[in-house]
Amino acid sequence: MPLLKGATSLQRRSLFWHFPHGGPEEASSVIRQGPLKLIRFYEKEDELYDLSRDMGETTNLIRQMPVRARAMRARLEKWLRDVGAVLPKPNPKYVPVGMWQAQSDCRIRRAGGVLRIEPTGNRPVLVSRRFGPVRGPVTVKFRMKTVGPGMAGDETWLYWSNDRQPSFARQRRARVKLVLDGRFHEYSARLPAQHGVSRLRLDPGRARQPIEIDWIRVYSHQRPGRPVKAWEFAQETNE
Repeated sequence: MPLLKGATSLQRRSLFWHFPHGGPEEASSVIRQGPLKLIRFYEKEDELYDLSRDMGETTNLIRQMPVRARAMRARLEKWLRDVGAVLPKPNPKYVPVGMWQAQSDCRIRRAGGVLRIEPTGNRPVLVSRRFGPVRGPVTVKFRMKTVGPGMAGDETWLYWSNDRQPSFARQRRARVKLVLDGRFHEYSARLPAQHGVSRLRLDPGRARQPIEIDWIRVYSHQRPGRPVKAWEFAQETNE
């Protein structure tokens, strides 16, 4: 309001933002004091940036400036209390599935030691959250079965993206032939990812019946004998 009334500057020591709902980014609250910007995340460590030197927020100063970070965090928490901000709360019904999410036409849940994909439409799609990145090329292996008849095709597509090419595109995918006999089979796809891999997308194909995945593993061609990233749905996965 002061600026709208003609003031030439805003006499405010702290500026605040609050994003409790998350979305494309994680749920967070933010305080800015001068050039310093502190981001309080609700699911990971706080981050601190000096915008006068680092407008792109590439260098996290949280460990270099712990005293200032604690003071800003305390001021931010006081503001949240003063305004009665609604804070994110854990969902007691949430069942972690190892950092994979349903993107379209399906629901996913961990049950009976597997990741179960239940189609709600013709084209189920699930995506991983960001990891790595893993230097390319890589090989992705997974163990999967169709629970019953209903696959309209005998193939699935595995897409990849990376920091340089963040979107999923047809030129960054590999085709995998499926065995439709209701049993678990191991599948493998080589991804010629020149700039590495930091996310995966799995399109199981046109399905009307549930699909189950036992595990998904990512292998670097530099270390082919041991996965550099793995989702083992039969056990708790450390992400």
